[in-house]
Amino acid sequence: MKKISRKHIVILAVAILAAVLLVLYAGRYRLYRLLPATDIAVLSFRGDVLVDENGRPYSGRVREEENGYAGVGRYREGIADGLHILYENNRVRQVGHWRQGELDGAFLVFDENGVLTEEDHYRSGKRDGIRRQYDDRGRIRLEQTYARGMLDGVSRQYYPNGRIYIHMNYRRGVPDGYYAMYDNNGRIIVEAVLKDGHFDSVKQYDPDYFLPDSLTGKNGENKEKAGD
Repeated sequence: MKKISRKHIVILAVAILAAVLLVLYAGRYRLYRLLPATDIAVLSFRGDVLVDENGRPYSGRVREEENGYAGVGRYREGIADGLHILYENNRVRQVGHWRQGELDGAFLVFDENGVLTEEDHYRSGKRDGIRRQYDDRGRIRLEQTYARGMLDGVSRQYYPNGRIYIHMNYRRGVPDGYYAMYDNNGRIIVEAVLKDGHFDSVKQYDPDYFLPDSLTGKNGENKEKAGD
């Protein structure tokens, strides 16, 4: 019988360890519920500060369970600070990262089947970064860019087949810049330039498609067909 070399044993051990770590990482949100936590029933809020039975601001993990729901979250000096997860019937429904009482980091929402339906990013309590929404099959529906709580940058809506339906830009919460609408085969239907929330220089590539008045802006002036 061929003897296994030390090198092969080390490689095998590393591979097994990597597989275990991968499994643990994939299930980290579900495992979070199993970590030690204090029942919120023995704590209380004094204003916005969570305190223990002696009135001192609480630091550590807290667990609250009611009617099939369970929440586990970390507090520091009585203020939400760290990972907070909401469960329903042992399934992860929401995951949020908090810092000094405000959402700060990724915020995830899952449906009752465990499918990710919304992915947000926050900074100091305000949306900041990419926000994505997905359908019940995990396909992307909406992608938006936020800065300091306002839409700022590219925003896209998608068809179920993954093709872009609408592409538009925002500037400080107001539609401003390039706009385009496509059919579900990727063929462009309409494109325009947005200025301070109004549509200008609209071009129509599909003669059978008519823009609603709410998209033309300025009572439809500046609208033209492609090639004019």
